[in-house]
Amino acid sequence: MEMPSSIAEVVQRRIARLSPALNRVLKHAALFHHPWTVEWLSELLQAPVGETYRQCNLLVNGRFLRQILSAEVPTFIVAKRQIQDFLLASWYAEERRKTASMLGAIIEQDKSNIITDREGVLYLYAYDAHQWDRAATYAKKSAEHAENLYAIEEALTSYQRAIEANEHLGTSSAKETNLELINIQGSLHFSLGQLHKAEARCRLLLQIASELHSDLGKARALGNLGFLAEKSGKKELAIDYYRQGLDIAKAIDNLWLQARMMMNLGFVVMGKGELTEAQDLFEKAREIAAKQEDKPLLATLHLNLGYIAGLMGQGAKRALALKAGRELSKIGRASCRGS
Repeated sequence: MEMPSSIAEVVQRRIARLSPALNRVLKHAALFHHPWTVEWLSELLQAPVGETYRQCNLLVNGRFLRQILSAEVPTFIVAKRQIQDFLLASWYAEERRKTASMLGAIIEQDKSNIITDREGVLYLYAYDAHQWDRAATYAKKSAEHAENLYAIEEALTSYQRAIEANEHLGTSSAKETNLELINIQGSLHFSLGQLHKAEARCRLLLQIASELHSDLGKARALGNLGFLAEKSGKKELAIDYYRQGLDIAKAIDNLWLQARMMMNLGFVVMGKGELTEAQDLFEKAREIAAKQEDKPLLATLHLNLGYIAGLMGQGAKRALALKAGRELSKIGRASCRGS
């Protein structure tokens, strides 16, 4: 929302009455996206701390700085963000980028705990400075930090910021990184029960992977779409996605992916009552897992082979498979989706 012209005129007149020194302090203060110290502002202005304190006090008494720092504006009915945007509009683009880069360096070196989301703040200054590689790195770190705190919505926002910064970079490496980030976003949406949003991210992943001619990316996207279709009760659609993903995994000779596609496909056909086919898929996946010494996957497959053997009346086979699965479960994580 833009500042009303009547308020903008009043602000302009107020700023015009400030001395050049106070105008400069106010202009630089508007750059901050978060709580800040006068020491930081002093370093940014390359001025003595005492003088910066004095100038800030003058601005606070004149209510200008208070308008930037507080949502409650006593003089004008206008949000603090609008006041900041108005002040920032006076910056030349190159000048603002250079100053944002300086400010980012100051914050990076500071060891105080005044900022809670340090990486998120550093992202903002890197973005303002058009330092896209740094912006992408900090946004990703901020997302990972939020994810570790189970702040999933915040993590999704920060991952999106990293994706956008990588889009500005436009390199093949940045595009490949975005495949991973979009895949993570899909998983997070799923964890929140947002199946439609998860599916949208998976379709975007498939689209970008196709544009990049990334067979691995396409296979992963198809596997994710298969999983979402399975969870939505669309078994035939899930089978179709898994088979497409399996075909690609075989074409690129990715054994890790082949085993997981076979396992997931086996779960779906088992749910349809097609036990012989499910057993065959689990056996093939088990052989791959054994060659790769993937113990968690191997344990899961043994447990599910035991479950199917029980359904098919194969008592001896069931006992052997369950025993192997339980032994391996002590080493790595495993689960039996059939039980």
